[in-house]
Amino acid sequence: MARGLNLKAEGSDLYTSNVEAMIDAGWELAAHTIHHLDLTTLDSEQLKEEVGGSREMLRREYGVPVADFCYPAGQFDETVIAAVKAAGYTAATTEIPGEASREAPYELARFEILGSSGVTGLAEDLGG
Repeated sequence: MARGLNLKAEGSDLYTSNVEAMIDAGWELAAHTIHHLDLTTLDSEQLKEEVGGSREMLRREYGVPVADFCYPAGQFDETVIAAVKAAGYTAATTEIPGEASREAPYELARFEILGSSGVTGLAEDLGG
């Protein structure tokens, strides 16, 4: 099972060595913009830079593919989805709770797992 690391291209809280260790351990790198802005408020040039620019920066920095995107604060609309597709991403995660669907690769839901959730809370989220 692949694990994904949603990473801002600038100003991450993680050291480069931490990110490299996670990649070496099998984590996939996903872009989370450059500045973590609400993408629904940007003009077309800013949107292109935040979405496409972050992908290029991460690929250059870590030398790995960056196929997935994560919307900052879960904010997206059809214009943002179009920019994500145009930048070459194959999928994008949201903050919509639940199971992801192959039918909506640019609106992937996900489960939030908190430290307080524990195994029981995760099992409940997964329907077990």
